[in-house]
Amino acid sequence: MRVSKFTLTVLLACIWLGAQADFLPVRDSVSGSSKDHLTQILNGIATNIKDGVDVASLISCGDDFSFSAIEAALYPIMDEFALCAPSNYDDIGSKIIALVKSIPTAQQQCVIQNPESQKLLKGLGLLGLTPAEIKSKITYWYYYRLWSACGLIGGVAQSLKSSDFQGFGTSLGNLAVDIFKPSSQKQLDA
Repeated sequence: MRVSKFTLTVLLACIWLGAQADFLPVRDSVSGSSKDHLTQILNGIATNIKDGVDVASLISCGDDFSFSAIEAALYPIMDEFALCAPSNYDDIGSKIIALVKSIPTAQQQCVIQNPESQKLLKGLGLLGLTPAEIKSKITYWYYYRLWSACGLIGGVAQSLKSSDFQGFGTSLGNLAVDIFKPSSQKQLDA
């Protein structure tokens, strides 16, 4: 099964979901490279997949320039997610698509063709979804959980604020499973 560029975009969106505007000052004090941070986030997300995912295989598709670009774009995108408003989804999606387009085509193809990305997306419930289905599921989840949605996003943000990149990824993956997996499938991963 082939992974579309849009599905890859949604995977990146999941990585970036939920942070607060005041997170930016913390970034300067965080040690480690962008590659280390993204590896930890992906490892955290992968903990939500029953059969596991070889994150090193996914990371091998990128380079330091791309990792830095992703991390730099992460903060403003997360600020917009932190507003917790479905009316922002189109703008956020546009920013993520622009980011993906800025990544060299060879690296995009590497991720798209990597069986580990397919396993990750399937385990999160994202594989095969159209853009309209993804937007609909996010909107439904938000309104269904109106009283707790922003609190859940705030919890994800708290992991990131404390520079717990793996914890952030774990919480983010859990949130993605909650949004995209049918309730009967939440325990049945890849």
